[in-house]
Amino acid sequence: MGLGKSLAAIAAIEYLHSLNYLSPKDEVFWVATKSALISVQLEYLKWGCKFPIKFFTYEGLKKYTETIDKGTIPPKVIIGDESHKLKHEKTQRTLSFAHVTRAMRKEHGNNCYILLMTGTPAPKSPLDWYSQCEIVRPGYLKEGTLHAFKERLAIIKQKENSSGAGMYPELITWRDDSTKCNVCGQN
Repeated sequence: MGLGKSLAAIAAIEYLHSLNYLSPKDEVFWVATKSALISVQLEYLKWGCKFPIKFFTYEGLKKYTETIDKGTIPPKVIIGDESHKLKHEKTQRTLSFAHVTRAMRKEHGNNCYILLMTGTPAPKSPLDWYSQCEIVRPGYLKEGTLHAFKERLAIIKQKENSSGAGMYPELITWRDDSTKCNVCGQN
C-alpha cells in the first residue's frame, strides 16, 4: 500500500487516451476492495482525471455480471486493485472478474487492457498466482491446470497415515530457491 500503484495505473490510462488507443466512449472498470476504492477515487479527483471510470467492489462486479444485459459491450480496460483477492479460481469474485476479461477479449481481441495490482507480491503459496495469471493471459503458464502447476512447483512426499491405513501427499517445500534440492527440498 502507498507505493503509487494507483497513480501508475491512472497514468497508463491517460497515456492510452493520448495515443487514441482509448476513445471517450471506451469504458474503464476499476475493481477493488471497499477501502482501496475510496483511496483511488480520491486519487482520481486529486489528479484531475478527464476520463470516466466505473468503480466496483469485487462484490459489486459480481452483481454487475449477474444483471448485465446480453449484448452489452464490455469495458476496454479493467483494473483489479488488491488482486490477491482473485487467488482462488473457483470463488465467485474470481469467476466474475474472469468472465468480464473473457468478454473483453471476445469483443476487443488483443486491443483490451487487463491490469492486476497487488500490495501482496509474495503470497503464502505460489499457487495463489495461478488464477491471476489465467485472468490476465490465459494459457501463459505452460501448465493447463492448477494441479499441474502445483506438481511443477512443489516438492511432495508420500507419507503414511498415522493409522497405517494408507498414504497421503505431504507438501515438503516449494521450488522457490535455486539452492534447494529438487528432490528433498534441503539447501
